[in-house]
Amino acid sequence: MNRPGPGPVVFDLDGVLIDSEPLYELAFRAYLERIGRETDVGLFAMTLGRRQADFLPELAARLGRDGAELERGLEAALEPHLATLKPMPYAAETVAGLRKNGRPLALATSSVGDFARRVLNDLHIENFFDALVTGEEVARGKPDPSIYELAAARLGVEPRDCVAIEDTPTGVASAKAARMRCVAVPHALTSRSSLMEADLVVDDLRGAAAAVRWLDGRSAVDDGA
Repeated sequence: MNRPGPGPVVFDLDGVLIDSEPLYELAFRAYLERIGRETDVGLFAMTLGRRQADFLPELAARLGRDGAELERGLEAALEPHLATLKPMPYAAETVAGLRKNGRPLALATSSVGDFARRVLNDLHIENFFDALVTGEEVARGKPDPSIYELAAARLGVEPRDCVAIEDTPTGVASAKAARMRCVAVPHALTSRSSLMEADLVVDDLRGAAAAVRWLDGRSAVDDGA
């Protein structure tokens, strides 16, 4: 049997390529303070890995706020922090290295398109990606598999041939529901134990690149190669 070429990799954005989740938490805390509510870790946790369009109605109901006002308030609270947005460790070198090895790459993010494209441009990695799927392009966001299924379709491959790289339980559930293999990279707002649905959990993106290669090898064994 001929061995296939290097398999496709589909990246999440927030918390995987950019260190944005702590900034979102700061903005969330600032908004709660402004409306006179105590910080609630559980409320913020319900936003992790999800589209704003999906969590806003639930959050508005929990806080007793108008949805449009909540959206404006969160965006205003976030704006001062965006200038401090940084890439995750090894982000650019991992993407470049996987691409150099001949792997098709896609991005499947709950963020909106303008933000995702700006971030990829700022990191100088936009040209490494063959496909981009953003939150507004699917009817249902993560943990629904649609966003990963569309990413695979745009790469012209089957989801089962891809490896997703995620950072949240919601994202892992989405990738696995799409029948992708998944490598999880925890950060300060997630934990290894919360990501155990992933095929592998690693410490950083360098570990994720090694895990992708290992999963390719396991796939070849499973296929009888």
